[in-house]
Amino acid sequence: MMKYLKLIRIPNLIIVAVLQAFLYLGILVPVFDVFGISASFGKAYFVLFVFTTVLVTATGYVINDILDEKADKVNKAGKSIIGRMISRRDAFYFYFALIITGFFIALVVTIHINRMSYMLIYLISVALLFLYSKYFKKQVLIGNVFVSLFISFVPGVILIFERDGLIQLHEIDFNMFRFILNIFIGFMVFSFFVTMYRELVKDVEDIEGDIRINAKTFPIVYGVEMAKILSGLIAIIILILLFYWLKMDINIEKNYMKIYVLLFVVLPLSYSVFLLKRAKTKYDFHKLSGVIKIIMLTGISILFFYM
Repeated sequence: MMKYLKLIRIPNLIIVAVLQAFLYLGILVPVFDVFGISASFGKAYFVLFVFTTVLVTATGYVINDILDEKADKVNKAGKSIIGRMISRRDAFYFYFALIITGFFIALVVTIHINRMSYMLIYLISVALLFLYSKYFKKQVLIGNVFVSLFISFVPGVILIFERDGLIQLHEIDFNMFRFILNIFIGFMVFSFFVTMYRELVKDVEDIEGDIRINAKTFPIVYGVEMAKILSGLIAIIILILLFYWLKMDINIEKNYMKIYVLLFVVLPLSYSVFLLKRAKTKYDFHKLSGVIKIIMLTGISILFFYM
């Protein structure tokens, strides 16, 4: 069982679940309650909704590892799972089991909220993650942009499922509606750029294995130095966006939050740029990737200040 849990990246799935729980139960639902707006989900169905999101994400990890088996023998020397801990056949069985399980849970959720058309979100997400692993990730920037958009959609999908409640909130109190929308959009934008930053760094880290499978990632096509420059520009964009976020009117009286962002997001992000400039070896880029993941976690933790 542990090898399958390792395959689906349990820590990453926990991050997905916690982000959705914070946004929904910690921010959106309390506001709905104040204005007497009924949320689409009850708590039980929201758990199923989050579980569906987690399963979709897990299918992406599994099919990615299956299709990257050859590259991972180089990129994850001695640590690859497919072909070493789990056979390719068993991995495919597990992949389809995840898809089927997620399908039926998504069906239950969409029936409950009377939005059967939303099943398309599940089906399209699974299909796109397959296409990403099979085709997109091997192309210059296409794969990076795709996975960044997918991660940013994790909070965004809540807005789609709670559309009716948000329309009511817009009619009752536009300022509160704008407050909620700013928080969601802020975290969507942050998730997109931080993921983009990390994906480019990982492409440099995995360049040897990617060359082996004839991938055309950015560092392969344009070189490592150009990839570092682009990554640095994205990091600078994130810094600019963070300072813009701190000046927004929704943060006027949140001085503790501003101190937190400066110490635990801006400072580590600046440190990552320093590491990026000095990075030369595979280990350097692996270390940098870990730092960026921590930045993502500390960034998500900003939500505590709005709960």
